[in-house]
Amino acid sequence: MKRRVISFLLVLAMALTFAGCGASEKKSDAKDRSKKVAAKDRDDDGDDRGDDDGKGDDDGKGGGSGQDQKPGFHSLGLSEKYLVGFEYSTNDIYEVDPYVTVKYRKDGKVEMVDRVAVGKGGGARVREFDLTDEAYEALEQAIDLYKLYTLDPEEMDPDEVMDGGYSHIYMYGENDQVVYAAGGFCPQNKTFRNMYSALYDALPQELLDAYEELKIHQEFSRKCLYGGYGVFLNEETDWNLVRDYGVIVVDAQFLSEEDIKKLREQGNEFILSYINVGSLEEFRPYYEEFADLALGEYEHWEDEQWVDAGNEKWQAFILETLAPELLAKGIDGFFVDNCDVYYQFPTDEILQGLADMMSGLVATGKQVIINGGDVFLDAYTEKLGEWYDVVTGINQEMVFTWMDYDNNMVRARIMNCDEMEYYKAYIEKYAAMGADVFLLEYSDNAGIVERVEKYCREKRFVYYISDSLELDG
Repeated sequence: MKRRVISFLLVLAMALTFAGCGASEKKSDAKDRSKKVAAKDRDDDGDDRGDDDGKGDDDGKGGGSGQDQKPGFHSLGLSEKYLVGFEYSTNDIYEVDPYVTVKYRKDGKVEMVDRVAVGKGGGARVREFDLTDEAYEALEQAIDLYKLYTLDPEEMDPDEVMDGGYSHIYMYGENDQVVYAAGGFCPQNKTFRNMYSALYDALPQELLDAYEELKIHQEFSRKCLYGGYGVFLNEETDWNLVRDYGVIVVDAQFLSEEDIKKLREQGNEFILSYINVGSLEEFRPYYEEFADLALGEYEHWEDEQWVDAGNEKWQAFILETLAPELLAKGIDGFFVDNCDVYYQFPTDEILQGLADMMSGLVATGKQVIINGGDVFLDAYTEKLGEWYDVVTGINQEMVFTWMDYDNNMVRARIMNCDEMEYYKAYIEKYAAMGADVFLLEYSDNAGIVERVEKYCREKRFVYYISDSLELDG
């Protein structure tokens, strides 16, 4: 009996010991994972200071051993292009608040690398901004790469208590990739904090403005997905019924600033306006002014003709007159129609004209959703630039349906037919790169509605199904 008791006590004691060790390890794991060991490597002669990239005056003590050992500072081979970089965010817990990488260059420019907007399949979007000479000189004086490499950023300062999350300053190697990340979780070292603050202080206003636009776009994407989408382009629409949408499309040319304000008060968070860059409609007040630019009849639409999008007069009207007039009414972006003029007239002049107009709309900082436009967008990305230069998202009509003009009715497409597969491939390709995707279908058929809903749920696309081609709600 005594042996059993003693054995039980021994097992219990061992269990408690292991449990205690586990708890102790868990308690220290978070700090151990983030801590950057500050090994102060020097050359054998102790004189490893004072080159162009490091101004430090460390005492030359050797560092640790094994996996904690870092290469000597001069063996790093630092980038000739980049000074330092860091992850920037406004850290506002009440808003969509993406992180971007900010990289300061030695030529006095700064890059903002945005992976959020471009998506997993599309790499990264890099935008560059100029620093003033004063800002760059102040930054250069504040950043000491040698000290940054050799300090212990988690060394506690007894007279200063910091709070927050992970903070790192990146150093870049000869291949312009990160060679060392100084920092960690709530780093307390004053030298590190001063350098980190200098990175924020040097940010140019143009970059901060671009970041705010990115935040708005991320909020737009979220509202699209969770707030609902509606397209209302008929003057007979009962606007009192258009309420609580995340995103709506209207024809703001025929609405007033007060109308837009009322729609917003009715809970519609983002309001886009229809704008036609590729055709002329006879009911538009500017039709007569540009009728001489008509290229030919728009099949099945008697009051509409394709327009010469390569004409500079037309481009100037879109960017300098029409778009500003719509923006002045308080809209949040553009729903751009008839870039398909390039499909009808595939000339270099039309392609460039559309590119200039679309990039001009994107430059306003607002949302730019292209309706269709597959041939144009593919040609642009093949010949001229990146998709995000000219759009922020794509709306595709009739993926699951088609218009039977002979019988004046909408019909369901045969599942997985060539046309359906083509449109799916188009929108899925750009969705993988980060574009917002919308589907617009016309049907009151329960089977078609179910197909659209299922597809969009699987792909996380946004859709609106109208029971009328008139889009009157």
